[in-house]
Amino acid sequence: MLNVLTGSAFAENPTRAVEELHAAVVHPALSAAFLFTSAGYDLSELGEAIAARFTCPVIGAVVPGSILSGRGYTMSGIVGAGIVSDRLRACPILVPSISTFNASTAVTLARRALAECGELAPDESRFAMLLIDAQSCAEEIVTASLHHAFGGIHLFGGSVGTDFLDNQGFVYHDGRFHEDAALLTLFRTSLPYAIFQTQHYRATGRTLVVTDADPATRTVRCFNGRPAGDVYAEALDVPVESLGADDFSKHPLLLHIGNRDFVRAAIGLNLDRSLQFSCAVEVGTELAVGRAEDLLERLRAELAELEGEMPSGKLLVLCDCLHRRSEIAQDGLFAEVAKVLATYTHIGLSTYGEQLDGLHLNQTLTGLLLGGGAVGGAAASID
Repeated sequence: MLNVLTGSAFAENPTRAVEELHAAVVHPALSAAFLFTSAGYDLSELGEAIAARFTCPVIGAVVPGSILSGRGYTMSGIVGAGIVSDRLRACPILVPSISTFNASTAVTLARRALAECGELAPDESRFAMLLIDAQSCAEEIVTASLHHAFGGIHLFGGSVGTDFLDNQGFVYHDGRFHEDAALLTLFRTSLPYAIFQTQHYRATGRTLVVTDADPATRTVRCFNGRPAGDVYAEALDVPVESLGADDFSKHPLLLHIGNRDFVRAAIGLNLDRSLQFSCAVEVGTELAVGRAEDLLERLRAELAELEGEMPSGKLLVLCDCLHRRSEIAQDGLFAEVAKVLATYTHIGLSTYGEQLDGLHLNQTLTGLLLGGGAVGGAAASID
């Protein structure tokens, strides 16, 4: 029901690299291919080479790092996975000019995507993957609007960029790499699947209320009527002058929705003692100070839960935050994480933010588990 071929290429010439990758994943009946490339290639030549070699739908982007079965985490070259199944159809749609995106645009795009993907058979359902330019800072409006326009479709994805110094985001579509854009891929399938999210932070019981903020610049000026940096530092019992990347990584702020906590990550202290965030935060939002727990154990538990829900699971597609990758590197866990993920064939990208249904998240792993079982229908989950 489902066959997956994976490969990687590290040739410096973009055309040669695509040829090497294509040779590893080639199949006469490819339904779709995932392709994640590091920065540094001539994107014009790379795009033309992809279009020349791959006649199936391609879901691709320039990424700051990738993950692949048998290869682990890498920051160079191109990785890819080819999917072979007559029970899955992928329809990538380019979303241009996301810096001016609005709800009306989302409705138009949803209608087009649904028409291109076709009517559902009785045993089929839909889900979507979103790859979006992180530099645009448009994740909130794009994700929420698309989720609503598609009638609450299950969606996962990640924000893409090149690197921290020159963070341009490029997504691939129809032989070209596009910036200020997103790639929305609508999937239609009768294969079982699960969309999931995991993070390893727990609330400490200390709550901060946003009383002054600028969501457009992702800045929080005040918690509880005082400078945000001062209040956050006091909650951690550290001097505000000493706040650094390790504090923000180990003690993110959490937004409680329903019975779950979602990360709203602060990433820096500004000169006016406001805090810079990786996502938009509104005035009136209550955020709990979080505490990091065991990343590896949380990942094991999540995959065990997924396996229990879907024993036929075969392919993992992962959107894994760069902050998680940094923590894994600092703790020397690359080999251990690779062992945990080895339960499934997997491909993924490092991200500057993650998307789940209508939410934009941080410091999170979101993903898709696609099954190859003979039982039709979909098992959608975000637990």
